[in-house]
Amino acid sequence: VGDPKQLPATVLSQSAAAQGLEQSLFERLQRAGQPATMLQTQYRMHPQISLFPSVHFYDAWLKDGVAAEQRTSGFHRHPKMRPMAFFDVEGVERVNSASKSLQNSAEAELAAVLYHELRKQCKLSREVVSVA
Repeated sequence: VGDPKQLPATVLSQSAAAQGLEQSLFERLQRAGQPATMLQTQYRMHPQISLFPSVHFYDAWLKDGVAAEQRTSGFHRHPKMRPMAFFDVEGVERVNSASKSLQNSAEAELAAVLYHELRKQCKLSREVVSVA
């Protein structure tokens, strides 16, 4: 089971990468001619968020299993805390020497401020709000 349109696994081992382990089992089976059946309905994202990948990666084929009205949360009623928001943050991206991933301290600081404001203004506990 898998979705070849999603981001691939991160493989840090050169040896594993040389053996083709950067590809998921799902992708390898597909390339070997095994027929694939893609699920059409997603339940994880708010419809306002799933619209972008549906249109740009799945040719508008991906459907929502939960309506926007059913996907509301206490913090969605706050005008600054909609299902998605974009912020233009000036900062410098650096490569972490250990993980090789990009990091931006200015973006991380903004995320922390938003997290604390959300918890304070909406009176939410740590168990209700998480940052991934």
